[in-house]
Amino acid sequence: MNTLHRIFAGVAGIFAALAVAACGKAPDTAPTTALMRATILYAESGTLLVAPSDPDGSIPNENDVYSTVVSGAEITDSEGNSFAAEDLSAGQIVELIYDGYIQETYPAGIACSAVRIVGQQPDGWEVPTDLSQFFAEPDPNDPYASMPSMGVEYHTGETVSYTVSVRGSADWYEDGRGIAVDSALPFDGRDRVPVVAVKKGFREAKLSFSREPDSAALRCWAWEDFAENGIGAEEIEIPLDGGAFSWPEQQGKYLFVAWAEWENGSVSYYFAADSRPFALEIAEKIPLSAGEAAYTVRNRTGEAAEILLIPALERLGEDGWEEVPLEMGFCGVPDPLENSREGTVSFSWWPGLVPGRYRLSLTGSQDGEEFRVSCGFELTEG
Repeated sequence: MNTLHRIFAGVAGIFAALAVAACGKAPDTAPTTALMRATILYAESGTLLVAPSDPDGSIPNENDVYSTVVSGAEITDSEGNSFAAEDLSAGQIVELIYDGYIQETYPAGIACSAVRIVGQQPDGWEVPTDLSQFFAEPDPNDPYASMPSMGVEYHTGETVSYTVSVRGSADWYEDGRGIAVDSALPFDGRDRVPVVAVKKGFREAKLSFSREPDSAALRCWAWEDFAENGIGAEEIEIPLDGGAFSWPEQQGKYLFVAWAEWENGSVSYYFAADSRPFALEIAEKIPLSAGEAAYTVRNRTGEAAEILLIPALERLGEDGWEEVPLEMGFCGVPDPLENSREGTVSFSWWPGLVPGRYRLSLTGSQDGEEFRVSCGFELTEG
């Protein structure tokens, strides 16, 4: 008899796992053509795990492991003889030609265009790396264990980074078992949503699935608008072309949901992106009993700036944001802000706070130009 399991995935039930990832297509504007001399640690169905090797075949760092898919690559030996991907095996020493980009997966990934077999480890050679870490068995208690995972590939210069999304609501049927997941996202558990740091000048990104879907769609909202207005927030159009898309032109923090469908069912995925040069980060929900809120202010410009640590607090009312009077004196001298700075604000600075939606702001400057960073959060009972 077929079984149907219905599962509620709250904060404790949101999982994201990354197995050996196939390298996606690199951008057309690859910075260089690179060569890696490596020893194959694992080869199966055109997927390789390799460790960089010295000219004598020794492996200087057994934990420095890369993954790549070579089923479509040109494979030859040093004399130019052609081979198939199935002819590759552990212990062979190879030269990998790739586009210069490295995907920040675990293990790191490269997209190879050519493989040349240049040697073989001696008889009796054993793989020096514990490969079990890359082939962990799925958690049987994970409701998403049988469902495809999804990540986001994005460019940050000479590397292609990869961030795993969290899965939300899903309906899935496989091997005689049906699973329906009712996710708490996006309103609860957003602290588990991964945030992609978008670098200026690199707007291209791509959805990457562990199993290619029959169809996929992508939706986007401004993070703060969604937090304040829920489903009434204005949706930002993000065209999706074969999985490829571009980040919104306007700098800001955005919440994305991707919805993909297969013959076995459908799964939603959540991730966020932040392209702000300066940003303020606070927990989504803070109980009044905590007495204070911790924050981090970040400078992503790579250049020195200053931040004035005099907080401004606003509360969201029926007519919009209303300033909450600050009853605390501060020194008006700015502090340096090179990369990031952490601090706390005490709720006692604003007597009479009640539960509700608030926005904290700080003011800074860089090269004589002033900027303001803000972040919303919810004060709860307790």
